[in-house]
Amino acid sequence: MDVVTLGPDETLTVQNPQVNAQVSVDGGVIRGSRADTIVAESDAESNLFSSEPVHGYEYLMVHIRIKNTDDYSLAVSPYFDLPVYVSGVSYNEENLELEGYPVLEPTTLLSNEEIHGWMVYMVPVGGESAELAYEPLLPDEPLGFIRLS
Repeated sequence: MDVVTLGPDETLTVQNPQVNAQVSVDGGVIRGSRADTIVAESDAESNLFSSEPVHGYEYLMVHIRIKNTDDYSLAVSPYFDLPVYVSGVSYNEENLELEGYPVLEPTTLLSNEEIHGWMVYMVPVGGESAELAYEPLLPDEPLGFIRLS
């Protein structure tokens, strides 16, 4: 299967023997100082660690929708399935709860069910384009990318 890179308003449709799903970024992308402020203003008790980004990094918030288009159930593990790539480097989700931004939770979707929610990543500061990858545990490689800017 050819791995495609789509624009931010496009839906990634995956159809192969292991996965039949649609992935989209439908609720927006927030990056930089606005995302940093949202994280900093969140309830400190809901986050286990410091909410300040590491020096040279900033937060990237992405609202993601996943729909199971298969006749069988689909396990969704956002931390593992949906990394963000910046300059070829993979970044996994930060474990943050943000007030007013429901998190995309791990689940199992039945046929034609969908789920949506926010994921927060810490990425390098700068103008580098970020890409959301969909790489479910099987086959454990990116099946496609969506540009986030």
